[in-house]
Amino acid sequence: MKKVFLVFSLIILGVYGYPEIVVISSFKGYSHIFDTNTLFFSDITLDLYGGNKYGGGIVITPYTYGNISNSIPIVVEKVEFFVNVLNLFKVYYWYGNKEYLGYVSSFQTRFYQLDSNFDLRGWYIISGTGINFDFSLLSEAITINTYFYKDPYELGIGNIGLKLVGRYRDIQLSIFSGISQEFFKIGTELKTFLRPLNAAIVVGVDRINLTNFLISLNNFYTLVEEKFNFYSVDNSWGFEQIMTLLIKPYLYKGTPRPSTISDIDIRLLIGLSFLRNILIGSEGIISIYGSYLPITQLGITSEVGGFVGFEENNILIKIQPMFTVLNSTTNQIQSFRLSVQGELRF
Repeated sequence: MKKVFLVFSLIILGVYGYPEIVVISSFKGYSHIFDTNTLFFSDITLDLYGGNKYGGGIVITPYTYGNISNSIPIVVEKVEFFVNVLNLFKVYYWYGNKEYLGYVSSFQTRFYQLDSNFDLRGWYIISGTGINFDFSLLSEAITINTYFYKDPYELGIGNIGLKLVGRYRDIQLSIFSGISQEFFKIGTELKTFLRPLNAAIVVGVDRINLTNFLISLNNFYTLVEEKFNFYSVDNSWGFEQIMTLLIKPYLYKGTPRPSTISDIDIRLLIGLSFLRNILIGSEGIISIYGSYLPITQLGITSEVGGFVGFEENNILIKIQPMFTVLNSTTNQIQSFRLSVQGELRF
């Protein structure tokens, strides 16, 4: 009922207030065809604008795991409203997944696995129902975000979060801390915005017990990514290289990681663009399983493949076949997948 009320309120606000400012800002769709089944999901973002005084948005995610001919459920990812108070700070009221902390990488695990309960996007999700206050200082060189919310994956009456973001020229540092009835969490992100070489480093630890203050290595999320981009003077061609190291936590959204999900992923992507619109490239992924077990139980898999795509300002189409070339685990790993990605930006 709460979800329906929030969606209905946003639509009414846009239709009767400023009907011309309700827009679909983006649509992303992905389909993965595997040996034995098919996965499809998409993200549709609907935004409402009221100048700089108020606004809101809805993100809905139709998805299906298994046979694509089945009915496709639609999940409301997020509904939010905001009000700008005297140009001093913004107040947000929201339902759903407000923010994915540490979601800074081009390597997202939901593109490479089938477990919908372990859709790893960042090290922690600010999720549930809540309100937050955003302050900006020194021409947005420093931002302060405070969150008061009820996380559906944790016990207690509520959660409190604090996020500090500082940016100086081409370097940005973010620090987040949060507390609930039983656990404390903390994380940091470092990003650069240089040309042609950039880096992102994320370290986060979730579920630090407040009674005995134990920190388990199983609860650490670590991401290190290096990205190199080079374009010709007239932008008629370009080169991109991305290297990513991802160490996953054992628990995510309160759910233990199954044995079919790797502990560590190492990914390398090399791509070329030419004629301003055509994309070609290759990608390889090495995944490690059982890294906390004896070395005799360590498992490794590897995927390699290529991609070809077309990109304009408002549209992206990408086709990518991937093949499993190594599997030393006892898991049933898909030996082939064909991924089709489409994106429209309005």
